[in-house]
Amino acid sequence: LGANGTPVLAATLGDPARPDAVRSAILQLAGAQRLLALRPAILPLAAAGNALEADAVEALALLDGGIASDGADALLRRPDPRVRAAAVRHLEGPSAGPRLAALVRSDPAASVRAAAATALLERGAPGAEDDATPALFDLDPTVRAAAAEGFGRLGERAVPRLRQLALAREAADARGPIAALSLA
Repeated sequence: LGANGTPVLAATLGDPARPDAVRSAILQLAGAQRLLALRPAILPLAAAGNALEADAVEALALLDGGIASDGADALLRRPDPRVRAAAVRHLEGPSAGPRLAALVRSDPAASVRAAAATALLERGAPGAEDDATPALFDLDPTVRAAAAEGFGRLGERAVPRLRQLALAREAADARGPIAALSLA
């Protein structure tokens, strides 16, 4: 970025007259490249109700190496599902697994349920497959697809469970496990 790059990016982030798409791209860059010097400029954008809150939460989580359980409480109660999904993707700590399992089953937004199922399967903690299984049968196809992809990434070790789940249901209800089997 050079000596002048960080101040220019920080100024752009702080300027509400700049297009949100540009500011969002800077937030994505800051997170992906771990541009820690931009953290002070990102913090105000993570305020509740800010149009860029979800992108700012995502960037801060990448900069900070996750979101601690105590910091996630408020984020998981936000009305914006994009903010909740960002928190889910980066939730850390000993209570992360049970919280993700509850979100798979009960969050009203499909994007949050999908993110929770994906996060559970990526972490691979004991019980994660059991906790993510309800997502294979979610009414929303995007949740089923996310779960199928997650189980598919587990490869051969997921096949016995998926086969059992597929055989235990009628064809229309077994779409999730069947899709996951095709990816495993």
